[in-house]
Amino acid sequence: MQEERMAELAGVARYAVSAFDGFINDNGLRINTLFLTARVFNETGYRIKFGVSYAPKKLLKKLTVHPLRVLSSTAVDNNDLEQITTAFFDGVAEHPKGSELWRTRLVDASPQS
Repeated sequence: MQEERMAELAGVARYAVSAFDGFINDNGLRINTLFLTARVFNETGYRIKFGVSYAPKKLLKKLTVHPLRVLSSTAVDNNDLEQITTAFFDGVAEHPKGSELWRTRLVDASPQS
């Protein structure tokens, strides 16, 4: 359904983003994840899929959000990726509730040694 809707937008929009809530199964562990797909309808036609994993409030007494991760991409170079992620965070910053959640609930995901 998501891909069909994106295809319908190809002749109408310059770019589009879709989102859905689901989960990743990692060795039997169900990880709640918000999946985002960004598409640009131009000569490069890039597509990139992100995932933002989270733990719902009912599990940890408060919602926790994990850093944005690139899950897959096509026709995207490092410059495109930087622009796309900057646009994502600009959008989050403009959304009062989203900005607050990202600022206060983000879990530090620094590599552990």
